[in-house]
Amino acid sequence: MAINKNIKTGYYIADKVSGMAASVFAVSVLPEVVRCADYINKFKIGFYANTINVLKEKADEWIIDEHIKTECASVAKFVSKPENLNYFDEIKNSIIQDSESLRKTALLDIQRMGKMNAKELVSEYFNFMKVYIEKYAPGAITFVYDGVISEYLHKVLAKRYKNTNEIIENHLNSPYTSFMIENERLLLRIREEKDESKRAELIEDYYKLFFYIDASYKYSGKMTPDKIQTKFKGATHTNRDKTGFNLNNLELNQEEIGILELLKISEVIRDQRKKLNLIGNYTMYRFLDEACSRLKIDVNIADRLFWDEYGDLISSPEETTNRIEKREYVTCLWNNSEISYREGVFVEEKIKVDKDIKTFSGTPAARGFAKGNVSIIIGSNEFSKFESGNIIVAEMTRPDFLPIMKLAKAIITDEGGLTCHAAIVARELGIPCIVGTRIGTRVLRDGDLVEVDAERGVVKKLN
Repeated sequence: MAINKNIKTGYYIADKVSGMAASVFAVSVLPEVVRCADYINKFKIGFYANTINVLKEKADEWIIDEHIKTECASVAKFVSKPENLNYFDEIKNSIIQDSESLRKTALLDIQRMGKMNAKELVSEYFNFMKVYIEKYAPGAITFVYDGVISEYLHKVLAKRYKNTNEIIENHLNSPYTSFMIENERLLLRIREEKDESKRAELIEDYYKLFFYIDASYKYSGKMTPDKIQTKFKGATHTNRDKTGFNLNNLELNQEEIGILELLKISEVIRDQRKKLNLIGNYTMYRFLDEACSRLKIDVNIADRLFWDEYGDLISSPEETTNRIEKREYVTCLWNNSEISYREGVFVEEKIKVDKDIKTFSGTPAARGFAKGNVSIIIGSNEFSKFESGNIIVAEMTRPDFLPIMKLAKAIITDEGGLTCHAAIVARELGIPCIVGTRIGTRVLRDGDLVEVDAERGVVKKLN
């Protein structure tokens, strides 16, 4: 794969795909995950970078669109043979087991790390990171195709069927329950339990099963009984119909059937990949907390570390802290041959966005129409500005977004396809959702009045 690089400036020319609220510490591991994914998976991401504004704790993600589209064409051809879906089924079955395995490993590490000496702490951190990367990597395959192949499927089916969204949504209505919904159901059980001793047992169970649920790429605090008490007060029921859809009533070619089946499998892969990611982020921050507590270092400075500098913090705390405290921008990338961690921004956007656009489109992920005011939400620190009934516009959503997603009229994201977090939750909640717009957060502003047509995948700015 040819990567466009401006040799004169040292900048890579790439396509912005998404972004998130993030610290260097948590997000810098992603190129290593992609490197591992490209080594073991049949379909490759090829180029991945994130550029991080350290002071604003904001990361942007970059890919090469041309390469991703080429890989997607290969994926579509591959799954047109039904027996090839077994490849993705094996990843699905493996990642379900791996996410549970990592959860148990994380719990043990969190319990034991306070008793480790400095050498043991560093050793166990890198052992955990090796396991985390290896278990996270297989599921990264959905990053290759989810957005592009979802958009492609919708377009080809919409030429023949007026109820394309119904066909896709109903086909994805499998018996599988997302870990995010399992989390809500356990919170409801806690809330409804009247016996105090049984409630205490359920709270203990909840911690063991979902200690990681509020984690993100930005600093994640510890899960505590008080937090669980607050969480179960806001738990809600979901009423998603799980009946499914009979494809035999439709005239679909083998490629279209293969993509629909792939997306059903991918919904599980992506959900479990997110679980792995949250567990990994949460545990990384517990290791960081432990080091900062021992060394009397501000965690808001320490989380400017690249993930692989953890040992430096332990062995040379003063020198390392002085060095990372000066960081303002960093670039972390995988360019199909090597990983690079660099001070400064070394990625330029290939095509600049026209911020005066009044109408733009994405992939319809949950049916419906909505009209309302926009709240641009990048991370949890912006939840306070969201008002019930607003329309969430985000680069991507994560499980910690769930409380405001329940109150939203609709959801619009820059990133993702039919199996991304926003799509899964929107279908569970029954609210309109358009994903993969690429530009929503950049052409809209807080308070803008918009019309969301999640039947056609069109967003129209009205003021």
